[in-house]
Amino acid sequence: MVRESSTKDQDADASVTTLTVPFRIRELNLYAPMVDVLRELPLRKSGVAPLTVDDVANQGKRSTGGTWSRSDLVTISVRRFDYVPGIFLEATTVEVKPFDQVNVTAVYEALAHRRASTHAVVAFHIPTYLTDALKRPLREVRTVASSHGIGVVTFADPGDKATWRVREEAERFEPDPVRLNKLIEKQLSTSSRERIAIELRRNMQFQEVSPSSLSIPENGLVAPAES
Repeated sequence: MVRESSTKDQDADASVTTLTVPFRIRELNLYAPMVDVLRELPLRKSGVAPLTVDDVANQGKRSTGGTWSRSDLVTISVRRFDYVPGIFLEATTVEVKPFDQVNVTAVYEALAHRRASTHAVVAFHIPTYLTDALKRPLREVRTVASSHGIGVVTFADPGDKATWRVREEAERFEPDPVRLNKLIEKQLSTSSRERIAIELRRNMQFQEVSPSSLSIPENGLVAPAES
């Protein structure tokens, strides 16, 4: 944006104006406030808040499996359903980008992360004053992301959930369980791994109904077998 020069500047050269470069928050500085928001704000319509949220970007040179194998943030949820048997572990990888990197490359990075996750999301920091300027590149990103089932989220303030918007819903995919297990084992913190293990053990207490305890009456409805 353009800021008018001061009176003193005008006296020196009336034809000169000062160009103010928009303030860019470093990507690394976006993570911490985002983690706080993600602990309360589901990234999908399921409404399930994450069990754990980890900043996995700051792991130095620790090996995580090759190029684009490490996302920036990872959320883990454990879900059960009323009418679908089993326990479902959901891992969402989040690729974070500042406003000067709103382009489709971020989508392909997120797509690579989905090899080990059930959902993949790319999140862009777009300050309010840049909303109009970034409409076109964001539209291009959404088109590509939608075609690959990648979620798109934008936020004006990383620490204010009221400014967060889900632009594209992330589709659920079933990753290789070995990759998913490795993501949790290699990238998440010890406290997060312990919390996941405790939650899984707790959910395992809800045993599925054994087929031997059921009988199928003539009307086709499942009923408990008589003792």
